[in-house]
Amino acid sequence: MDWFYEIKEGFIVSHNHDLLSYHNDPTYSCVGKIVKRRLADRSYDWINGFDKYLPPSTYVAFAASLYNSGYHAESADVIRYCSTFLKNNHLITESYNSILGKNGKELSDDKWTSKGFEPLLVDLQKYNSMKAHSFDDR
Repeated sequence: MDWFYEIKEGFIVSHNHDLLSYHNDPTYSCVGKIVKRRLADRSYDWINGFDKYLPPSTYVAFAASLYNSGYHAESADVIRYCSTFLKNNHLITESYNSILGKNGKELSDDKWTSKGFEPLLVDLQKYNSMKAHSFDDR
């Protein structure tokens, strides 16, 4: 982000919601508006074997411990994963909001999944197919 501080007045940095992009390195994850790298070469699927039957407070404490130890992406993985089976849980929601608050708030079109980018490749394939057909129709 060093370039950000070098931008001269008059330039506006914004997010293009119509842009379709994927980061297919499984060690990276979007945490809020910041891309973070999972440490120890962890992939997105490290969370899939996680126990689903612990109290929400255990997940929140574990996520906080990870975050405070510098494992920001892994911390967000824990909370996002838990939110898939603990829907609308106040502790999980507050923990996630806390993580987002430290990382630029929520990116409105972030599509995190514990399966990584593979399910999202369907979107990319559809887009490429539509794009190819639109060029053929000229």
